[in-house]
Amino acid sequence: MKKPIVLTGKFTENLLRYVLYFLLVAVTPLLAKPTATLFDWVSYGQLRVFFTELFTAIFWLLEFAALILIENAIRKKLSPQTEESTAEEQEEQSPKQKKAKRVKEQVPPLAMWRVGALTAIAAVCILVISAQIRFEVKPFYDIGEKVTGYELLDKIGAIVRNVVKCVWITLLLKAAYAMSEELLPFLKAQDKPWLGWLLAGAMLMLFGVYDVLVWKNPFAVTYLLFYATFTAVYYFAEKRDVKTYLLILFIYIF
Repeated sequence: MKKPIVLTGKFTENLLRYVLYFLLVAVTPLLAKPTATLFDWVSYGQLRVFFTELFTAIFWLLEFAALILIENAIRKKLSPQTEESTAEEQEEQSPKQKKAKRVKEQVPPLAMWRVGALTAIAAVCILVISAQIRFEVKPFYDIGEKVTGYELLDKIGAIVRNVVKCVWITLLLKAAYAMSEELLPFLKAQDKPWLGWLLAGAMLMLFGVYDVLVWKNPFAVTYLLFYATFTAVYYFAEKRDVKTYLLILFIYIF
């Protein structure tokens, strides 16, 4: 049976990544709950919610680190000859050549119009959510007023969990766009790059729907709109992971 054209190696690889990331985000909180009960001896179980949020964040970070190690190990195993030749080339280069190569490999700063677009996106998102909470500072609004010490820790734990969750949102977006790039030739739309971004946004929105429903976000519609803007952030940030993460984090938290 002939393999469908769309199932290229890159598409399959990123589809597996997308599914794996989604599963890790969905399953890990379920594992964190029973782990949190092991600490019920602290304050007679009144910190269970806090420990659940904390262990969710910790497990996510450990999973992220494990994925990096596994991916690096697989890459080394699949291309040992390439790495050996690269190492030999680096040894043969003079210090001057190495310096010139480093300068060449440095990523240039974003164009000002892109910086302006990212600033506008962040400002509009903050304005939209601020208008819904009477222009309070979002983290303070999430924490609330007249909370007990235990409730304060629970709220802080939720914020920490969301900080780490934004890492997964960035990874999901990256995998979604990589898949959409492979879909364009299949759809005979190579001359329509905007369609790739639209497809990536649609795939990220699947996670967005899960996110706002499972975590019972009180501003579900607003945050779904935010998920639509995350794809625009990735575009204007020229697919730079760190910048994309920081902007997504800023929009998500504030």
